[in-house]
Amino acid sequence: MRLNSERYTDIETEFNVINSMLNDIVELDITHSNSAIDILPTAHSKLSALDILCSQNGWSSSEFIGFGDSKNDMNFLSVCKVTGAPANCTAQVASTVNHVSKYNDIEGLLEFLNSL
Repeated sequence: MRLNSERYTDIETEFNVINSMLNDIVELDITHSNSAIDILPTAHSKLSALDILCSQNGWSSSEFIGFGDSKNDMNFLSVCKVTGAPANCTAQVASTVNHVSKYNDIEGLLEFLNSL
């Protein structure tokens, strides 16, 4: 499938176009943050990956530090011991994490890790 040559000006517009193109595929979960569009299989998430790692290694998810910026990170963040987000995270994430960085993106992650 090919997008037309129209240029999109914001993440919400791009998300709506992509979502409308893929909305008939029920096996996909399409979400977005303030800077990216995430297209994931519905049966898989960061939480399901963490669950596999924990079960294979005898770890507890409550021992982990989590960092995320959008809706698809929420279930993963809900089980982590300490959580953070970059400044450009969604309002939903900001209201649930322990620490919101004053920096965006990777700089926010680095600031969060240094604060621990």
